[in-house]
Amino acid sequence: MQTFISETLLQILKTTQSFDNVCFVLPSQRAGVFVKQELKNHISAGFLPEILNIEQFVSEVSEIKKIDSVQLLFHLYGIYKQEEQEPVTFDVFSSWAFTIIQDFNEIDQHLVAAKEIFVYLRDIHRLKKWSVKGEFKETELIKDHLSFMEKLSKYYDKFYQFLLEKGIGYQGILYREATKKIDAYIEKNSHKKYFFIGFNALNKAEELLFQKMLMSGNTQVFWDIDTAFLKGNHQAGRFIRKYKKNWKYYEKIALNTVGNTFSEEKNIQIIGASKNITQVKYAGEILQKMPNHNKTALVLADESLLPITLNSLPKNTEAINITMGYPLKDIPTTSLIFAVFQLFLTQGKLQKTVVNQFYYKDVIGFFKQAAIYKLLPEIAEEIATKIASQNSTFIDENFIDAQLTSTSEEINKTIASIFKPFVTITDFLDRILQLIELLKEDTTVLEKEYLFRFYTAFTQLQNLHLEYNYIQDLKTLYQFFKQLIDSETLSFQGEPLQGLQLMGMLETRVLDFENVILTSVNEGVLPASATQNTFIPFDVKVEFDLPT
Repeated sequence: MQTFISETLLQILKTTQSFDNVCFVLPSQRAGVFVKQELKNHISAGFLPEILNIEQFVSEVSEIKKIDSVQLLFHLYGIYKQEEQEPVTFDVFSSWAFTIIQDFNEIDQHLVAAKEIFVYLRDIHRLKKWSVKGEFKETELIKDHLSFMEKLSKYYDKFYQFLLEKGIGYQGILYREATKKIDAYIEKNSHKKYFFIGFNALNKAEELLFQKMLMSGNTQVFWDIDTAFLKGNHQAGRFIRKYKKNWKYYEKIALNTVGNTFSEEKNIQIIGASKNITQVKYAGEILQKMPNHNKTALVLADESLLPITLNSLPKNTEAINITMGYPLKDIPTTSLIFAVFQLFLTQGKLQKTVVNQFYYKDVIGFFKQAAIYKLLPEIAEEIATKIASQNSTFIDENFIDAQLTSTSEEINKTIASIFKPFVTITDFLDRILQLIELLKEDTTVLEKEYLFRFYTAFTQLQNLHLEYNYIQDLKTLYQFFKQLIDSETLSFQGEPLQGLQLMGMLETRVLDFENVILTSVNEGVLPASATQNTFIPFDVKVEFDLPT
């Protein structure tokens, strides 16, 4: 089977013999691994080229380091507090700040003039409250919202400048700054040759970067497009047809497009299966009939199906590589962390903090969590039985201490510490970290991945809290944690060259497989539902040519 990558490399090898000063830029890290493997099959000796994904390339050009959304949130709150006389608490701020950062990111990636779009938004809201008779009644909520929209431009300018001075930023800043520094980068790297492989739809900043690189004369772009899509009016070729028509570079030079496989005969089966579990189980049955899975991809359009899928794979699956962003909110460890929070939130609500008593349902809920039950199955059952027999509504820490009779002193001590009164947020975070440390001892490889992701998240949260001290109470921490898990994902990495490839839709870019099983091809999943969390209305996005 001739793949997109192998066809592209054969074209490159016709004109390039040495890869000493050659750089390949690809849409994803995973594609880079397949390119390396394919190069090894074609080159007997010599150096491999430098291989970057597009994010690494943009970071290199912009000379700015990308940081995660949690750090960005803390930095933005610092800016916000400087600008506001009566700032809201951190938990209230974080409920809308993630959306703000997302909007800033989109504005910068598409090179929209920030001042223009914010003035436009401000004027829309001023028009809304204008009336001929001046009878518009402003509630406090409306007043706050209008004030907020008026200040968006100021937040953006201050935040952008702050991040620039620190040499850090979100993806959009990297893109905007890269477009400003690309000429200097090209001059500095004029001795290098660049190949951009496997791209299709680009944002505005990428369009500018690609055109500059092409015009420099030391770059080639191999588009991920089939001739069947490019020549017709099919939507899949819309962007590349636009680049071919509008880019000055393509006035004299033909488009590098490889592949004419779409029109070749294929075996396609469409299978109806009700509910998620049925379709995943059926996918497992298909895999079981295959002698091996080395050139097979199982693509989950709905990535939350990962745990069910892993439990449904047949026994003949010798190796598996997972590459996808799995939502944190769907991880089993999340419900355990929530159970710990619930103990103290209900305790505060019922005013039992002085006597340090816990509501019985929360105590049973904690011990029935899968990870805790696995550690203490008999003790968990005994605690539930005793609470029921004594008809206790509130449970104190002495009761818990008396039941913890595990042979491991470390387990008893760590679980008992969860129920002790805590003085500071740092103390509470320490307990969570100790609990994760304890749970990692006897777990599967997948569970270790879950625990490690939460360990890094809470360690980072601990460090940021010690530095900024924005989180004053448990309720604030809880609200922030909820916001965090709704926006963050767990990224899996594995050995991409062996066995079954289990991936999300975005990870399939550039890659070809002999067998592809695609699940959840349902409306609302593929394509995804159109609801977007943003402060920029649809008509404004259309006006400023932002993606909708």
